[in-house]
Amino acid sequence: MVGLVVVAHGDLAASLLESAALIAGEPERAAAVGFGMEEGPDALREKVLAEVERLGGEVLFLVDLPGGTPSNVCARIALERNLRVVSGVNLPMLVELLLVEEGETLDGAAKVALEAGRDGVLDVTDMIRDQGGG
Repeated sequence: MVGLVVVAHGDLAASLLESAALIAGEPERAAAVGFGMEEGPDALREKVLAEVERLGGEVLFLVDLPGGTPSNVCARIALERNLRVVSGVNLPMLVELLLVEEGETLDGAAKVALEAGRDGVLDVTDMIRDQGGG
């Protein structure tokens, strides 16, 4: 299985991973890395690299905002190590990835993340109206 490293501002990464575990079960190859206000990019890089080394193999980074420090740090690491980064991490994306089959490739996992992330963003009020419930 591809390793997942969720990297986001504040406690978002840990909260997302904890919430996903409630739905999909405890992840075997996943880590959460938070970026605090007191930290700089170098400190974040060290934390992220420690998780990459711990997980070993292929790693997909899931980050919160494109162009933010977590995204930029992970993109540099991804380019150095031939890994992948997907921004806009959300709970549907993370749950889907935790349920992915064992043999999924890194590119395949990135595709799953993009599709599940997009598919999970809906106007629920419109859905209810369309179903005749509103």
